[in-house]
Amino acid sequence: MSSFTLTFASSLPISAGDKVFVFLPGFRGTNGNVSVTSRSYDWISGNPLSFGIISSAQWLLESDQEIPMLILGADKEVTSKTRIEVTISTSAGIFLPSTGLSPNQEDLKLNLTGSVVIFWRLR
Repeated sequence: MSSFTLTFASSLPISAGDKVFVFLPGFRGTNGNVSVTSRSYDWISGNPLSFGIISSAQWLLESDQEIPMLILGADKEVTSKTRIEVTISTSAGIFLPSTGLSPNQEDLKLNLTGSVVIFWRLR
């Protein structure tokens, strides 16, 4: 078990109440609410902007495709061209794949209601 950080940016504003769906095949954990911390940064300059953009999350195994997913809830509005980092701690009980991860792994997917995501990464 290890903490991990998701980083993504949107080309459009994100509204409070939007959901970010992160599909993480090979990850393991027990369904339930997950505590997360988040911080936003200006996409161009990298300057810090705000804390708590996303402060709620739910971990579940999607029943149809059996692909584990993390659903992140946006609590604050975010302007376009903002980078968001969400850290999931070890206390969440989410396990990384036993086979590990590779750079730009294509089966890791992220969808966002209400906005278009332009990039993301897991570290």
